[in-house]
Amino acid sequence: MQPQIGELCVRDLMTPNAIVISEFDRIVDAFRKFELHGISALPVINERNEVTGILSVFDVISITREMQSDLNALPLLTEESREFFIQMLVHQGDQTQVADVMTQPVRTIRSDANIIFAAREMIQNGFRHLPVVDDNGHPIGMISTTDFVRAVAETGALVAG
Repeated sequence: MQPQIGELCVRDLMTPNAIVISEFDRIVDAFRKFELHGISALPVINERNEVTGILSVFDVISITREMQSDLNALPLLTEESREFFIQMLVHQGDQTQVADVMTQPVRTIRSDANIIFAAREMIQNGFRHLPVVDDNGHPIGMISTTDFVRAVAETGALVAG
């Protein structure tokens, strides 16, 4: 017999083997991981492999908004100044570290937590993702709103079929 959705644990729904990024990596490295793996959030780890933050596509978009406001000043600059300014912005974007943009503090969840608890945690805090950690705070997976939608769809299919 199939377990009821409320009987499931985070490990039953999570995406295992979390793709992570170091807090010392650059934002361009995060862009590459987002694109390569088709994901929209990364647990951020320190040198001890502990989750210290989370970086989402939305966090990265905030940088582009700041750059856009800077770019609005371009028409006011001379041609030489404009080229220098553009190069400066490119360099700034290339050198920005994940730690400068990530969301912290981060909430994490253990794999043995009930998914109802996880869902409430995400709803109450407006999270789309929660890094899943082991007893040492090391990332082992990620649970997202997509995982919940998939579970409901699969459970609904089982009930209807």
